[in-house]
Amino acid sequence: MTGVGRAALITAGAAVATIAVDRALKVGVEHSLQEGEASRPLGIPVRRRTNDHALAGGAIALAVGGVLALGIGVGATALRRPTLLQVGAGMVAGGIAANIYDRATTGRVTDFLPSPLGVMNAADAGIGAGVLLAGVGLALR
Repeated sequence: MTGVGRAALITAGAAVATIAVDRALKVGVEHSLQEGEASRPLGIPVRRRTNDHALAGGAIALAVGGVLALGIGVGATALRRPTLLQVGAGMVAGGIAANIYDRATTGRVTDFLPSPLGVMNAADAGIGAGVLLAGVGLALR
């Protein structure tokens, strides 16, 4: 496999893994908690909140962000940038895709992880972590 093919696989794998983890956690929360109900599995605070606000313009912005993240991943691949940048770009693209998928199929997104910024989901956490990893990857080039 070429370096470009390997790097593309890394970026795509990070995106798919982010989507899979987010989807699995959302399904678990949706099946075990009612709206507003809280729990502490493994000592981690979880509170189910459904985000059903209309997001027409926001969905377009998220889609553009996802395309940009994939573009960064492809660019990082073509330029043979550090693996952290490729993984980070894949996580950002996967997180954005997971939230867009939920919004498109159900009209809402389930959030369940309380944070200082509000309640978020695993896709949101993946986006944040991906931005950090991509930043570190850029710094290491």
